[in-house]
Amino acid sequence: MINLKELIKQFPFIYPFAILDSKTYIDKQNSRTTFYNQNRGYNYTSLEKQQDVILKAPVALKKDYHKFFIKNTVYKTNEKYLFQLHNCYIYGNKGITLTRENFLLKDLTHQFNIQSLSNYIYKRPFLTFSLNIVPLKGVYASLLSPCYNNIYHFIFDVALRLRYYENVKNLIDFYLIPEDLDERYASALKQYFGIDNNQLFKIDSKKKYNIEHLYTSSLTGSEGRLISSDISYLEKALNITPYPKATKKLYLTRGNVSSRKINNESDLITLLNAHGFEIIDCGILSIEDQINTLKEAKIVIGVHGAALTNILAMPNHGKVIEIFSPDYFRTDCFYPIASLKNISYQYITGNKEANWGDISLNLDEFEEILKTLDETN
Repeated sequence: MINLKELIKQFPFIYPFAILDSKTYIDKQNSRTTFYNQNRGYNYTSLEKQQDVILKAPVALKKDYHKFFIKNTVYKTNEKYLFQLHNCYIYGNKGITLTRENFLLKDLTHQFNIQSLSNYIYKRPFLTFSLNIVPLKGVYASLLSPCYNNIYHFIFDVALRLRYYENVKNLIDFYLIPEDLDERYASALKQYFGIDNNQLFKIDSKKKYNIEHLYTSSLTGSEGRLISSDISYLEKALNITPYPKATKKLYLTRGNVSSRKINNESDLITLLNAHGFEIIDCGILSIEDQINTLKEAKIVIGVHGAALTNILAMPNHGKVIEIFSPDYFRTDCFYPIASLKNISYQYITGNKEANWGDISLNLDEFEEILKTLDETN
């Protein structure tokens, strides 16, 4: 049965009433009411002030693409907030959050800098409109994110958010997660972060939920704007302890992927094996096995991809070499992790192939790199 009251709250129906960041919306609402009502409406508290971050410059091993690193070598983080919302709405499993007056809170989700959230919404009329709104009673906390089923986005867009809920976790009845969250990640929430399965509420991607009480937070390490305390929190939560005798040399293959492939990877693997490298496919390992494997690594080589998230587990005297495609030069993911952990970060760029993102490597040049690694380790 259609709830007419809930239907009318979605006016103007086609699009949200307006798109604002959460703090601006709450400040505007509270400026129009009494202090008594302010403390019973939406509210927020600052959890982390803006910080300046300066990373160590990377080392280019072949062709110098330093221009891509400039904007991520020195950056400012955004101030982080914990928001307390009541009688609000969640649409789908990507974190799209709307107020009771149908304002869309734009800072609680993102499109990974591909397009603005407003463009994303306006290209999809009626996206946030629903005739079937599911009421949720109790206190919830959002762990929703647009991209959650690879280990990078799970760690930095989902799990890292939990540190902002530390002070209110005893008040939280359920944590909102996507309905199709990989079982490995749901298990990791229990194993490493103490969230039982019965505390997980799975959000349907096609439903809209009216939530009685919601805690949500600023996005954390998304888009690579990490700080040292992010790394420290994850090291503690994931039981990452110093491993002084790390000796392994690992190559992280992307396995059977459809994009950003190394076309001559089989020949590369033969070369790497000859230099004592083990070949690891993190995509088939549990989170625990990925962490334990990387704890023992002194050198890690891998193509830009989620598996490199596991350098979190490396000792700080390790070395990582990231292989890029000229088509996809994202320097805001693993370079900050390595730098903040004091891991030596180097990179090499492959030769562009016909398909977007695919590369080949000059194996003679790569062997010279491996010989240098043998001499210095």
